[in-house]
Amino acid sequence: KGAAPKPRAVATPEAEAVFAARTIRSFVREEGARYRDCAIIVRSLELYHHTIRRVFRRFDIPFFLDRREPVGHHPLAELTRAAIRLAAFNWRHDDWFSALKSGLATPDEFAVDQLENEALARGWEGEFWQSPIAIADNTVLSERLEETRAEIVPPFARFRDSLTEAGSQPNGPRLAAALRRLWADLDIESKLEKWNADIESPIHQTVREEMEKWLGNVERAFPHEPIS
Repeated sequence: KGAAPKPRAVATPEAEAVFAARTIRSFVREEGARYRDCAIIVRSLELYHHTIRRVFRRFDIPFFLDRREPVGHHPLAELTRAAIRLAAFNWRHDDWFSALKSGLATPDEFAVDQLENEALARGWEGEFWQSPIAIADNTVLSERLEETRAEIVPPFARFRDSLTEAGSQPNGPRLAAALRRLWADLDIESKLEKWNADIESPIHQTVREEMEKWLGNVERAFPHEPIS
């Protein structure tokens, strides 16, 4: 449907993915097509899958990668791992922004990028995130960043506090309960259902079920033993 895009040589996989994303967006908007009518074929997906995932999310294009991946690379696993590390290591930069970039803490990638740029430039980490942001020489920027911080910090702060109350050594049931509450606070189930609908695949629901099984195993394996 419609004319095929003219061949174009670009320098990097990132540039290729951006060109493909723009072409698909144009095709859908101008030709009245659907995203499911589009496909990208590459010689080896190994070189492209991370780039395509990052770029297509930035362009808000639903997609499915025909590639088997371990659950550990799924956004829910990344978010959960980062949240535990936040609690264990007091809000280190890499852990915090790993959680935010999962796409499950907030859909506003621009706000996350802006927050990270300022954090890197100003050395923000640790307990800094527990207080309102105030930049003395830029009130407008302060208000914008604080709006983002106030929205995204509370669920993770509650998660950390629930583990701190256990002396930072919760048993299995307490850790599982804290993670389930974090998922609920972030409305994970609804977000994954939407992702499933966007790509017309149950993959995200399947991962959530596997993660829930993992929590069940944690509860059974450490019913009383503290986990450092």
